[in-house]
Amino acid sequence: MEQRATTMPPKRRFSISAIQKTIPSALAKPGPASTPHNSTKKRLAPTDPPPVRLWETWPAGVRPTAIRRRWFEHLSPLPPDLDLAEIANRLGEPYHTVYRWAQFFRYPFPDRRSWKPSLVDWDKADWSQRDAEIARTLGVSRERVRQIRQKQGIPPATTPIRRFQAFVAANPERLTTMTVQEAVLAAGEPLCLSAGRRILRAAGIRAFRKSSQRRLDWRLPNRDLANIWGLSNHYVATLRLRLGIGPARWDLRGGANITNPEYRTLIQREKLNARRAIREEKAK
Repeated sequence: MEQRATTMPPKRRFSISAIQKTIPSALAKPGPASTPHNSTKKRLAPTDPPPVRLWETWPAGVRPTAIRRRWFEHLSPLPPDLDLAEIANRLGEPYHTVYRWAQFFRYPFPDRRSWKPSLVDWDKADWSQRDAEIARTLGVSRERVRQIRQKQGIPPATTPIRRFQAFVAANPERLTTMTVQEAVLAAGEPLCLSAGRRILRAAGIRAFRKSSQRRLDWRLPNRDLANIWGLSNHYVATLRLRLGIGPARWDLRGGANITNPEYRTLIQREKLNARRAIREEKAK
């Protein structure tokens, strides 16, 4: 049999440019030139990560307890920047309790004190008065008056205490021969004796005590000494404690020692001493 010679067709060589020409334009990969609107289109900026909501995460290092879990479940679903009063109404809890747990779990509530307009006319304040007097007049707290005084650079008011302090600093030697009451009267200030005594002690002045010359018989109870010398029970008790004298020899509670003859003798003797001391003070 005759075999027919088969001839293979010649291989066609394709170039890359020829292939690109044969590809339809619809199937071609779009580039910057194929989409003319890309030249004017702005590149989108990368989006910022969402803010961290601290009150939605449990604080690190905090031990979970039943009450903490309950308040965390109350506060974590809330949106930010709610007023504490609104949160208290929603939860049906007291305002101060909501404030405490909102701070504990870092809930971002607004500080109303920083933006609330002041309704107080500070031009009407008499800054020569004490802070307490200004506070009563304007209906605010004394601390708020102190803050405004400090903010405006207004010096403190001249109170009786400050005036008495100046008087003590100017007359240290003169006051050593006066009692606390005489020193306060000499200064002409409406000051209580306890405040005057405290100021004198702070200045290192021990006020003269008339009772030191009375030579009280401390064997008698405080009540008897107060009645005989015309003093208060509290003053006699304080003086006994300050001088380091022990308790009285007789205890009148229940009237057990009223009929004691020695006690009666000391009572009569103390009355005579008191009359003698009063006459000597009047003679001076």
